[in-house]
Amino acid sequence: MSAKRIVLSDTPDRLIKGRHFSDNQQNISEVADETPHSVEQLEAQEHLRVKTLRCAIATGVTDLTQGRVMEIDGEQLEQLMTKIGRRVTSLSNHR
Repeated sequence: MSAKRIVLSDTPDRLIKGRHFSDNQQNISEVADETPHSVEQLEAQEHLRVKTLRCAIATGVTDLTQGRVMEIDGEQLEQLMTKIGRRVTSLSNHR
């Protein structure tokens, strides 16, 4: 097989050189082959995070507009978090 020479811009070059070889990667060309897949995976994860955040925001806005909220101060928040923590502990002990 003939060798091919590829010139990378600074960004891909840094991505590849910054990667550590895994047990199944023997040389820089194998890292270069895997790097686009890694970037695609990171982009998919970021897309999922953004989608999840947008969904949570939409739920919060809906709750707010329909009056399903309560205002509490710092002390009340601490009491609520303690109560939730006890409930979670209780539920996990019953499993």
